[in-house]
Amino acid sequence: MGRSPRAAMGKPQGPFPYYTTTVCCLGMFGCAFNMTVVFPFIPRLVEDLGMVEDPRKPGYFAGYLTSAQQLGRILTSIAWGAFADKYGRKPVATISVVMTGLTALAFGFCEIYWLAVAIRLLNGLCDFMLGTTKMMLTELIEPYHQARAMSYMGACWGIAVIVGPTFGGLLARPAAKYPDWIAEDSLLGRY
Repeated sequence: MGRSPRAAMGKPQGPFPYYTTTVCCLGMFGCAFNMTVVFPFIPRLVEDLGMVEDPRKPGYFAGYLTSAQQLGRILTSIAWGAFADKYGRKPVATISVVMTGLTALAFGFCEIYWLAVAIRLLNGLCDFMLGTTKMMLTELIEPYHQARAMSYMGACWGIAVIVGPTFGGLLARPAAKYPDWIAEDSLLGRY
């Protein structure tokens, strides 16, 4: 009977690296959260930005708005990987976190549909946390612990895919849902 791949690796050099795994998992969580938080309110946003009169027909424009971020990721994933190989993972992770945060904030204040699509595309162009965190994990964690760390990252992705839309749904049109706390003419009420 053959040995398992894990047994073939021998004993680990040290304890499981919880800190490194947690940092990579947070990057993975942020990436998935950023992608999915908009899902619940995209159809209403399309209506609010004046693209459709009939609330039953926002799907066409919602598709552009939703897929723009993924198109951006597709267009730049190879370039970000090459940049990370040349200049390091940390600069790529830093650029990604800062730029996706700024573009997500800009998206929240957008009042023009096609500008919202462009900002969402820019968000995807700047988002390479998925690839960066996977590269960092394989480089910073010894092979013995990598499978366990990867499973934690997969779990973080799954949790973010649940938490992101839930959070987005709770905050969609907050002035209508929470009139005692948020006024219509307040910052959260308008955007």
